[in-house]
Amino acid sequence: MTSIKKPTAAASLILLGASSFFLMNTAQQVSAESSSHEIDNPGFETGDLSGWEVIEGDAFSDENVTSQSTYWEGVPFNHEGDYHLWGAVNDGDNSTGRIKSSTFELAGTGQVSFLLGGGNNSEDLYVALVDSETGEEVMRASNDRFNDQNGETYRRFVLDASDYLGKELHFEVVNDYEGGWGHINVDDFQTYYSEDGSADEEAPLPDLVSHWSFDEGDGDKTLDGAVGYEDDISYVFNDAVDKPSTPPLWREGISGEALLFDGYSTWIEREAADFTELNSTFTIETWVAPRAYEWGNENKKSTIINQHDPLKEEGFNLGMGRHGSWSFEIGMDSGWFELSADEDAPLEKNEWSHVAAVLDGDNNIMQLFLNGEKAGEKALPSGSRFQPSDEPLRIGKHNEPALINGVFTANMFNGLIDELKIHGNSYGADSVLESYDQQFESGISEPQLDYDRSRYDADRHRPQYHLISPEHWMNEPHAPFYYEGRYHIFYQHNPQGPYWNHIHWGHAVSDDMIHWEDMPIALAPIGDSISPDGVWSGDAAFNKEGEPVLLFTAGDDSKTPNQMVGLAESTFSDDGNINLPNWNMHDEPVNVQEENLHAEEGEIMYGQFRDPYVWEEDGTWYQLVSSGIKDGETHVGGTALLYTSEDLYEWEYEGPFFTGDVGSYPATGHVWELPVFLPLKDEDGKETDKYAFFINPWYDGYSEHDVKYVWHWIGEWDRENNKFVPDHEEPRLFDYGEHFTGPSGFENHDGRSILYSIAQDRRSEQAHYDAGWAHNAGLPLSLTLTEDNELGIAPIEETENLRGKQLLSEKNTTPAELSSLLKEVEGDTLEINLEIENVNAEIVGLNLRESEGGEEKTMMYYNFEEERFGLDRNQSSLDPDVRKGRHEGELKLNNETLEVEIFLDRSMIEAYAEGKRSLTSRVYPTLDAMGIDIWTEGGEAEIVSADIWEMNSAYGEKTPPMSGDSLEETPNKSLPNHDFQTGDLSGWEVTEGDAFQDEHITDADDWGWGGSFNQAHTAVDPNHYHYWGFNPELGGDELTGEMRSEVFTLGGNGRIDFLISGGRDEENLYAALIRADDETKVKTATGNQSEQYRRVSWDMSDDVGEEFYFQVVDNRTEGFGHINLDNVNIPVDLNTTFDNEELVTYYHAEDEEKKEKKKKGKGRPDWAPGPPEWAPGPPGNTPPGQKNN
Repeated sequence: MTSIKKPTAAASLILLGASSFFLMNTAQQVSAESSSHEIDNPGFETGDLSGWEVIEGDAFSDENVTSQSTYWEGVPFNHEGDYHLWGAVNDGDNSTGRIKSSTFELAGTGQVSFLLGGGNNSEDLYVALVDSETGEEVMRASNDRFNDQNGETYRRFVLDASDYLGKELHFEVVNDYEGGWGHINVDDFQTYYSEDGSADEEAPLPDLVSHWSFDEGDGDKTLDGAVGYEDDISYVFNDAVDKPSTPPLWREGISGEALLFDGYSTWIEREAADFTELNSTFTIETWVAPRAYEWGNENKKSTIINQHDPLKEEGFNLGMGRHGSWSFEIGMDSGWFELSADEDAPLEKNEWSHVAAVLDGDNNIMQLFLNGEKAGEKALPSGSRFQPSDEPLRIGKHNEPALINGVFTANMFNGLIDELKIHGNSYGADSVLESYDQQFESGISEPQLDYDRSRYDADRHRPQYHLISPEHWMNEPHAPFYYEGRYHIFYQHNPQGPYWNHIHWGHAVSDDMIHWEDMPIALAPIGDSISPDGVWSGDAAFNKEGEPVLLFTAGDDSKTPNQMVGLAESTFSDDGNINLPNWNMHDEPVNVQEENLHAEEGEIMYGQFRDPYVWEEDGTWYQLVSSGIKDGETHVGGTALLYTSEDLYEWEYEGPFFTGDVGSYPATGHVWELPVFLPLKDEDGKETDKYAFFINPWYDGYSEHDVKYVWHWIGEWDRENNKFVPDHEEPRLFDYGEHFTGPSGFENHDGRSILYSIAQDRRSEQAHYDAGWAHNAGLPLSLTLTEDNELGIAPIEETENLRGKQLLSEKNTTPAELSSLLKEVEGDTLEINLEIENVNAEIVGLNLRESEGGEEKTMMYYNFEEERFGLDRNQSSLDPDVRKGRHEGELKLNNETLEVEIFLDRSMIEAYAEGKRSLTSRVYPTLDAMGIDIWTEGGEAEIVSADIWEMNSAYGEKTPPMSGDSLEETPNKSLPNHDFQTGDLSGWEVTEGDAFQDEHITDADDWGWGGSFNQAHTAVDPNHYHYWGFNPELGGDELTGEMRSEVFTLGGNGRIDFLISGGRDEENLYAALIRADDETKVKTATGNQSEQYRRVSWDMSDDVGEEFYFQVVDNRTEGFGHINLDNVNIPVDLNTTFDNEELVTYYHAEDEEKKEKKKKGKGRPDWAPGPPEWAPGPPGNTPPGQKNN
């Protein structure tokens, strides 16, 4: 048996008499000795307090003994066995009391141990070892390793009570404290350690434990050459969804090849059983070249290599923190230790660095080395031992990463790793320097860290000729300008992955605003700058010398407010590079919001201060800054605050430029983000003295209107009073889709006013993960003023530079004749220009992105009677996770003639009608939907002209898209009410509890405080019903229960999929496939700590013909103690008979006549005969642009 070493001076001590105790991480082996040396029920495995006596108070009862394995949002207790005593149960923080164990005779080594958690109070919350004969307390332990993040978690405490060998002793658990954390948790009391045991000598490690050279240069595996073990490389495109599968990214390394970790999906993982267990003496060395720094979610490191569990204080982690800081963390028997590198020794981006982390158990020190020089050292308690972890070994990904949006994991390395080695000895300074010098003398090449667009070749949804980030997340473009013959555009960008976090400024340059060249990141959060926590939207201007400067929203979470305006200067005057790749941030902010700014309408919202927009007139610079106004607790509306300056560095507040009325127009928001102010010329290029003012609404809390619209007003610039004076009260919606947001603009050197936008892709976070990219810009637009004082909108003329082969050019024809010609035209990157003169038709329409059999198509239409222009996406995709619906709005024609320009770019659809209306949308077909067709209803129309061009890429050669999915043709049917399309639980059996009630079925698109569910959109369930396990009116997370389907025989292709979200708890919150004959759980899935759904798929093709049922379980009552479910797709054998057969949907079982009719179908779908039920506009009680009465 293993004995326990005496505590060291560094251990946490409470001395009573001559003995002491110290902390351990894991339970020690206990000899099987007579029961006289043990207490009764030492681990509460009876499920109650049997064997223990309540001697005082009500803090401890049978109810405190629980089998619950996690607390809060899935944090593990780390208890032993099935049960433990959790003092917080039953209002434990407001109760006091004591319990005592049975008596035992101390024998063996004289050491005892137990698991302890809960509050830290040595006077009132503790475990005492008591002399049973005298009643004297001889030793005491309290939870002095407590912290707020994991205070409930158990850690083992070991007491050396050898002075009391042979005595009769017992334990007392004491809670004499009321208030926050006024409880104690205990488990697994061990009272006998054999004298036969001795402290194990740590087994020596091989000189080289592991070595990953990463010289493969291709493929999804890498060899640990020290042991001959081949590790799998996880990577999102190993099994790609929207493009052909491709291997992880390899680049030239420090020696041979290196593996490029993409920041969100690349990592290596090996189970602990297959990795050599380390001891108290080892060295990790590697070469790294970071590409970006993370924000540091949950204060965790971007891991280079780790195998650790900090809650158990086990294992090691070598990783990079914020702004290039880095550290080495280890678990010892004396606690958890972190050694951070010196502040002047960061890991620089875009450079190779040699790092070494040393644990020297013989000398009780940790050391860090950077490029051969010591970068840090920490002493450890004498005699401390390394505590290995049974977590998997991971390279590039943290063992316990922070979860982002329920899908992404933070704390991942972004950059190159090469020559990663673990040595079985402690390297001294000379050895580290020798290792570094060996490579340095061989030469160190520049790391190849550029983002590579070819990574997405053949992606069937990624736009080809729109401005788009080379990789990962992109949001609104901003700060466009023209300088030295080149156009520049910047955009919000997360280089870590396709999700919003730690925003940088991406940068691209162009000769024509259409063809773009990627530049290095222009602005990034810097630790010692004014913007350590994000560089958010802004604008560009030219200083007195005519050189460009950038004004940006500087994010600093250490300040209140955390938003201010910063300025960055180009290095053009020093380097002469017209691409302007380098920018230097000014040391101080140039504009900081003051408290109690004056506004006649009410109080300026303090802390809402961002998105500067700047222009210059006659030597004065004007700056608009986003904000909002409140009157007491009531939101008045958004506003743009106006400032003036004579030099761009000192700004004076002038007052609100223009203020909204959110009470009358709720879709305009509480705060106006991204204000844009542009002069308008008429359609002949003449000055009008009119301006367009654009805003993007933001809401103080969740709103159904969030991130959907851009509003504008046309009016005059009252420069004398520093006010914008609109010509109309009602805001005007700029685009009829819900995808055009984030405006920015500038006045070009030729006098044109140009507007940019972001085209939201409206995909789920899971779709972003699978795709590897998010969002793109819309086409740049030229703005004018029409004769009727409306905004004229048209793609800039340079868009024609994208045209390739002309596929069709027809004049003066009929829709029927054009339809015949369109059979020979197909594509997903097209420009389509139509002029249609009405004869007597009610509706004219185009089918875009239409599949050969008509299963998928998107319909653009104009209703001549209703004078409405729209896009119907309800048949655009067979994918149930794709957003569908209809966009439309008013459009009046001149002389019954419709002129429309349509741009198809993979998932993008943009349409510009009559030079004054735009409609931007997204579609995601699953099939090879490349067809186009035209149709009319209610009469005839004449095609005056029709022209179609193939469009080229804005980034070089265009790659054709991956072929679409093939349709599953095996006849099968669904479970009854599989999509909850009835709006209740019909067809499902509630077998236990009250967590599953009809009232939990909802058609809500959002959960009201954070975002969209992204439930399924299917023809079976046009109302989009789904099961939401959290209903506050019924009891929220407190409800528990079980629900199941009827028994079915698995049929079809055996592939099961469904949407699931909610809490993550594999034991208590899950959906399961249960084999009917033996009740075996064959498959399970739990939530993702998010309300937003993700799709889970199970391949059960080997089990077709067997009987199962689908079960949903909610046995959790803590935070996120609910589960959500939708669109349970199980192919059921047609011979299965259900009690609720009327609720079944049949697939691929239709007769041949119906199939043929479906193939030949034209125009609008047969499921919606007659004129469309015209949508009134954006969701809400009233259409946008109309007042609430």
